[in-house]
Amino acid sequence: MDGLTAEDKSYALVLFESAINREVFLTTTEHDVREIWLKRKIRLLRSSVQ
Repeated sequence: MDGLTAEDKSYALVLFESAINREVFLTTTEHDVREIWLKRKIRLLRSSVQ
């Protein structure tokens, strides 16, 4: 995905350990909505780690 850093992609790997997150990502048909959802999830995960 464009707009994601290598660090973002590493957080995405953690997010996709969840079957629910994988399902939401894969079944969302609008590319923009899927990217916004993923970036929001990464932001939330990043803030919980710090």
